[in-house]
Amino acid sequence: MGNFDNSQGYVYQNGTFTLLNAPQQAGEPIDTVLNGINNLGLVVGQVFSGDDWRGFWTPSNGSDFDFLQPLFSPDHEILGANGRGDLVGCQDNIRPFIVFSPEAGEGTEASEKFPPMEILSNPFDPHSCPRSINYARVIVGDIALSAHGFLAIPVLTLNVTSPVNHGTYTNPVHVAATASGSNSVSQIQVWVNSKEVFHVSGGSLNANINLPVGSNERFVVQAVDSKGTVAKVVYAINVK
Repeated sequence: MGNFDNSQGYVYQNGTFTLLNAPQQAGEPIDTVLNGINNLGLVVGQVFSGDDWRGFWTPSNGSDFDFLQPLFSPDHEILGANGRGDLVGCQDNIRPFIVFSPEAGEGTEASEKFPPMEILSNPFDPHSCPRSINYARVIVGDIALSAHGFLAIPVLTLNVTSPVNHGTYTNPVHVAATASGSNSVSQIQVWVNSKEVFHVSGGSLNANINLPVGSNERFVVQAVDSKGTVAKVVYAINVK
C-alpha cells in the first residue's frame, strides 16, 4: 500500500500493483493519499474533494468507501487502523481523534450514518496528531509544530453503539455502550440536557430507556472508573 506521485493510491499484493483512489466530485483531479492498512485489509487515508481533505476507510479491493464526515466539512485525515477496526487521525492537522469500530454497527449503505469522532486530550499539547494504533489501543503520534512524538496508553475508553448521533427515536430508546481501561469501570451513566437519567454499575450498558422528548437533545453517555476518570460521548438526538 502506498502512493504514486503523491496523488494516487495503490495496493501491492501477490506481485501486482492495483490503483486505489477514493471517489471525488466530477471533474476534480485525482488526489488520494493512503496512510495505513490493518491486518484485516482495511485501508485508511484521505482524499481532496470539494476544497477539503476527507478521511476515509475501505477494503483493500476498494469495494466500499466510507467517509468520516459529509462533504465540505473541516479538513480531516485518517492515519491508522488497528485489528479491531478502530481509526485514529486528526482534524486540520492539529485535533487528534479516535473512531471506535465504525464498521461494527454498520447497516445498509442507504441507512448508515457518519460515525462519531471522539476528540482525544493530549496533556502535553492539544495540537497533536495520532499516527498509529494497535489492538490494545495504544496510540503513537507527533505534536504539531515541534519535533516531539508521543505514546498514549488509554486509561479509559468508551464505545457507544446505540443510539447514533443525529438519529430520531421513539421511547423507549435502546442505549448500548461498553467501557474498559486500566482501572475497573464503576459506572456508565446516561445524561440528557445536563441531567442524569439512568446509570448501571460496571462497564456494560444495554437497556431500553425512556428519555425526555425533544429535538436536538444533548445526549451524553459517560463512563467513570474506580479512580474517578471520566470518558464521555456527546450526541444530539431527537426523541418523539
